[in-house]
Amino acid sequence: MKRSKLPRRHKPLPKTVATFSAEPSAKAPPTDRITVVNDIYQPSAIAHTLTADKLMSIFRSAEAGNTSEYFALLRDVVISDGFIQTLIGTRKLCVLGNPISIPPRDKNSADDVNLAARCLEMIEVYDEQPPAVIDPTNKLEPITPWLNALAAMMDGHFWPVSVLEKIWRPSSRPGLRFELSRLQHVPSHLLDYSTGRLMILDTDKDGAIVGTKHEPDPDRYIIHRGHLLSLPDNWGGPMRSILAWWLLMNMGRTWWATFLNKYGSPFPVGKFDPGDDESRRILQGAFALAVRLGGLVISKNSEVELMQAAASASGDAFKVFRDVGRKEIAQTILGQTATSDAEQGGGMNSGVGGAQMKVLEAFTLWDEHAVARTLKTQLFAQFSRINGLSGAIGTPSFGIITADQQEALGKMLKSFKDAGLEPTDDALASISEQSGIALQRSGSPAAPLPIFHPRLFTVSNLAEADQAVVDLEARGRSADLAQAFRGSLAPVRQMVLDSTSREDLERRIKLHYADWTPARLAAIIEEAIGVLAARGAVAASQN
Repeated sequence: MKRSKLPRRHKPLPKTVATFSAEPSAKAPPTDRITVVNDIYQPSAIAHTLTADKLMSIFRSAEAGNTSEYFALLRDVVISDGFIQTLIGTRKLCVLGNPISIPPRDKNSADDVNLAARCLEMIEVYDEQPPAVIDPTNKLEPITPWLNALAAMMDGHFWPVSVLEKIWRPSSRPGLRFELSRLQHVPSHLLDYSTGRLMILDTDKDGAIVGTKHEPDPDRYIIHRGHLLSLPDNWGGPMRSILAWWLLMNMGRTWWATFLNKYGSPFPVGKFDPGDDESRRILQGAFALAVRLGGLVISKNSEVELMQAAASASGDAFKVFRDVGRKEIAQTILGQTATSDAEQGGGMNSGVGGAQMKVLEAFTLWDEHAVARTLKTQLFAQFSRINGLSGAIGTPSFGIITADQQEALGKMLKSFKDAGLEPTDDALASISEQSGIALQRSGSPAAPLPIFHPRLFTVSNLAEADQAVVDLEARGRSADLAQAFRGSLAPVRQMVLDSTSREDLERRIKLHYADWTPARLAAIIEEAIGVLAARGAVAASQN
């Protein structure tokens, strides 16, 4: 039986061999901007006319791919509500309030150390750029500072997604072909999901939307999703859950203001006999003129009382409703309420408050990891590729450990000591970086080696100097050269051998230990320079 030939739906893939090299990428990075932003084309505000029916209609439209009204509503909600601004700012400050650190993946690899130093240098050079002048030919905005760009990127922890455009420029720095020129936020009203996936609307040179769209090129855009939802972007992201609360709180505020406008001041109540139509007519006319006259004109037989509505009880009801809404919003954005309201959960110093603070720390750890991962994979990796830099970096981190974490670390180290254990030299350097304090072992030299002393060493070879004992009585030293430079400091001995001058040695150490704290670096440099001077003195005495 002859088999029917099935139609081929896909062409066979060509056979390729994956190769890796340190050569610069053949594809040049984008050096011009294509997404021009002009705020005059922002969608009109819609929050002031929002109703419950309109909100549900916006949700349905977004689910169908039309997200323009949804993103406009998010913009309006944040800009008009100081409480929500504070909550979002708290999440961002927990990350961006600390300096960024970029470690090499392997501290003993010169390529890794060099790449980590270059990435940090890229950030410093970016922020050192002079303020840009708006070019009328392409409407480029002034350069966004590094932290402001990261703050815009962190909108993706609340919005469904955040997008930044990367623009590079040729570099005049030695060893680099390109350096980062701009990181510009792409506003959410330019994001389009009508095709079922993320697209970016095209703009003309004036920033007006022209009706076409393009897919975001990874070489041009950073696409950041910093939340844990697995739903499609056009379903709204984490902020969708707070919009109903925001609407009810604002409607409740409007209703309360209407109530106070009508019943907040005492109002008159007229009384007349059931059959006295003349008195009724006089009271009605007097009430109609009361607004203009500021008083009532009635007959002697008419009776008027001033009544006061229970405004305080209504105000308490509004406050309770507002507090419930704020609590729900704070739990969505911060994961807890202790930092937004110290009275919630018994106060910030209570056991419940402490537990809630741990939730905020968990949110912060996730935010740091999400931001660091995006920067590593979508910015630093491209920087390495387009400049042909070999090596690898570890995961970037922000700041140092908190006071509670430092206390826990101290207890852990004490328990290790009680058990007869101690951290290695490599671990000691890591602990110093995390705590922000340069640490050394108890009994280690308290002062750097002298810059020059002919009796410091009696040999001119470092391999032999490993066995030479430093003058303990004269200098209070208890370690030989091998003890001074071992573990993570072992490469320093070879640097001393290879260096041709004090400046050369200092440069080698700073490059190799670029991720160490300045205090730690200064101590190592001074000690190494002392060894270098001693070697020179010994060599001179033998000649």
